[in-house]
Amino acid sequence: MTDVTVSGANGAMGDPGLNGAGGISATAVSGGSASDTTNSATANGGSGGHGGAANNNGAVGAGGSGADGTATIFVNGANVSALTANARGYGGGGGSVSLPGDPATQGAAGGAGGSATAQATQINTMGDSFAAAAAYGAGGGTGEGRGGAGGVGGAVGNSFAKAIGLANASASVTQWGGSGGRGDGSSGVGALGGGAAASSLVNAATGSTQGGTLRLSQTAKGGDGGGGLGGPSGGGAGSAGSASSKLTTDDTKAVTKSLLVISLAEADGGAGGDGAAGANGGSAMASNTLTVTREGIARAYANGGAGGGVYGSGAGTGGGATATAILVANTPQAGDKLNASAQATGGAGGPGYNTSGKGGVGGSAKATAKLTAHGAVSAYVDVTDTAGAGGQGYTGNADAGNGGAANATNAVSGSTQGGTLNLSQEAVGGNGGNSGYGVTG
Repeated sequence: MTDVTVSGANGAMGDPGLNGAGGISATAVSGGSASDTTNSATANGGSGGHGGAANNNGAVGAGGSGADGTATIFVNGANVSALTANARGYGGGGGSVSLPGDPATQGAAGGAGGSATAQATQINTMGDSFAAAAAYGAGGGTGEGRGGAGGVGGAVGNSFAKAIGLANASASVTQWGGSGGRGDGSSGVGALGGGAAASSLVNAATGSTQGGTLRLSQTAKGGDGGGGLGGPSGGGAGSAGSASSKLTTDDTKAVTKSLLVISLAEADGGAGGDGAAGANGGSAMASNTLTVTREGIARAYANGGAGGGVYGSGAGTGGGATATAILVANTPQAGDKLNASAQATGGAGGPGYNTSGKGGVGGSAKATAKLTAHGAVSAYVDVTDTAGAGGQGYTGNADAGNGGAANATNAVSGSTQGGTLNLSQEAVGGNGGNSGYGVTG
């Protein structure tokens, strides 16, 4: 095993009334070793320093920003044993803020979370090959007092995984946007929650085999919005991070083609922050288009984020979800595996925590799938739409939210040349929220 780990230094805490220092970025690069079956590169960005405590005038310092973490590994070798390359990038957390002398008039913001990138390439000309990349944007720091917004979540981007193997190859990518920091207000003034980072992946998982099985998977996750707390009914809620995952693979154009290709594109929206008015859940969009010579399984999964809870009036709506799966098989043979599958799940509406509040509406869901097989084979196409549930009404007479809508109309389609085409679609509406003494959804 050959491992490279690089960690950036954390920022120093600020002196009384002064800002915390930013963390130091980290970059880990590894060429690995073909004689080792497992190789990795890990980068840990330094965390931002906490803001200085209250000075003689009661003022506090802002939190320092977290630093970036970038991990890259590239291994090219020949080994009859399976070779694995892992890359992991972690942003450093944003620095938080101390309690000011007078939170009603004084405050400071939390530091931003550090960004993250992970890139993994594994080539094995004599055996199986596995590459995995995971990047995690860091959370923003907590803000305090008037104007004390939580720090924004760390960004993510440019992550990928590539695997080239003999009989089996697998490339997987996970990219998670940083969550927003919490905003802690005073009894009289609400603070702002930090906004979360979005995540987007486009053709991030690639690879090939020599007549074997190729597995490709990419998952984009948006961060959660920070809660805005304090005041008689809370502060401003932090926005959720959206997620988008688009994967287009044409194995028929590869120099060496695979017998079976299994691909997945997944997107998961982040949750909205709680506050005086809850933030909406993050939207999710997953799209997977796969073209193969023989066998293929194309999956697209999208999950909307939950809406944020409300301490005033108006909880967040659940995030909407859209998923599309398309599979084309050029020269399939009897008995080959062929399936296009799409699932969309709307996020739940946010809960109502105040007697004047109301639970949010559940998120919508829409999925479609299509398969074209140029042969007399059995093929399967399926879709499931599941709308989000309405938010609960938790306090006093708080009303609950309505469930989201799901409508699958001609959502599946396909064709074979004298074979059997199996089509299945299901739509499930979201459940209405419950309420103790208010109106149910």
